[in-house]
Amino acid sequence: MRSVFILIVVFIQITILAADIDTDVVTFDNGNTLIGEVKLLERGKLHFDTEATGVVQIEWAKVTSLFSDQNLQLETFRGSRHLGNLKKADSTGALLVTNLKRSAELPLGDVVYMRPIEIKTKDRFDVYVRLGATYDKASEVVQLNLGLDLAYLTEKREFNLELDSFVTDNNDETTQRQDLELNYRALRKNRWFSGGLFKLQKNEELGINRRTSIGGGVGRTLKESTQNRLELSGGLMVSREDSVGISGTETNVEGLVTMDYDWYRFSTPELDIKTSLSLFPGITDTDRFRGEFDLRFRWELIEDLFWETSFYNNFDNNAENKFDYGVVTSFGYKF
Repeated sequence: MRSVFILIVVFIQITILAADIDTDVVTFDNGNTLIGEVKLLERGKLHFDTEATGVVQIEWAKVTSLFSDQNLQLETFRGSRHLGNLKKADSTGALLVTNLKRSAELPLGDVVYMRPIEIKTKDRFDVYVRLGATYDKASEVVQLNLGLDLAYLTEKREFNLELDSFVTDNNDETTQRQDLELNYRALRKNRWFSGGLFKLQKNEELGINRRTSIGGGVGRTLKESTQNRLELSGGLMVSREDSVGISGTETNVEGLVTMDYDWYRFSTPELDIKTSLSLFPGITDTDRFRGEFDLRFRWELIEDLFWETSFYNNFDNNAENKFDYGVVTSFGYKF
C-alpha cells in the first residue's frame, strides 16, 4: 500500500512539472530560437516568457515562425479573429492556427494581435498610473494632476476605466477638473464592436459642478497594424448636469461621435501618440454643442516608466467660458 502511495505522489509531481514545461518555440530571421511561453502580441511586439530571461519583448517583424500548444486568440489587420494552437505551417513565414473545428494558415505579417485566453484573471488587467505637477513662477500658477487607466480583457469583451483629476491654483482661486469614464465593449465580427459608457465629470472652468452621463453605441476599427490603429464610433447619451449658479439639474439627450487614432513605435525609445476627438451634438437642446479633444505623447524612459505630455481642449457653446484647454506633463508607470 505504501508503494502505491509513493507511486501516486511521484506521478502527481511529474504531472505538475510537465505542466510547467515551456513548449512555445519562436524562431528569428537570423535562425536563432527561444523556448518559452507566449504572453501577448500587441503593437508590433511579441511578449515572450522564458525561464532564463523572464518576459522579453520581441519585434514581430523579426519572427519567422512560432509554435504553441496554448489556446491563443489571434486577430489580423483585416479584422478576422482565430482561436486555437499553432502548428507547423506548410508555407514559410506563416502561422497555422488549428482547433477542433478548423485550421487556418495566416501570413505572419497579417497578424497584429495575439494572446492566450486561459490566463489567470489577475493577468487580464493592465494598470497605468500617472502623476504630474507644473509651476509657473511668473504667474504663480500651480497645477497638479493624477490619472489612472485600468483595462480588463476577455476573449470577446473589454472593460476600461479612466480617471483624470486636475487641480489648478493661481493664488486667487482654485479650480478643479475631474473625469471618470467607464467603457464596456463587446467585440463583433469584422472589427465591429458595440458597448456602453458611463461618465462622471466636474469642470469648474466651464461652470459644471457635476455632469453624469450614460449611453451606448456601435463602432468599428477601420485600420489596425503593427504601428497604428484608427477607430470610429457613434451613439446616444443621456446627461444630467448641475451647473454653477443654476439651481436644480438639467437633463439632455445628446448624440455621440468619437474618433480615436493611435500611432506607436517600439524601437528604443518607445513612443506612443494618441489622439481622441469626441463630439456631442444636442438632440433635446438643438442649440447645444459640446466637444472634447485630447492629444497625448507618451515616451518610455526606462522599462515601464514613461514621461507623458498631453494637450486637452474642451468646448461648450452653452458655457460662459466656452473653452477649457491646457498642457499637462507627468510621469507614469505601467503595471
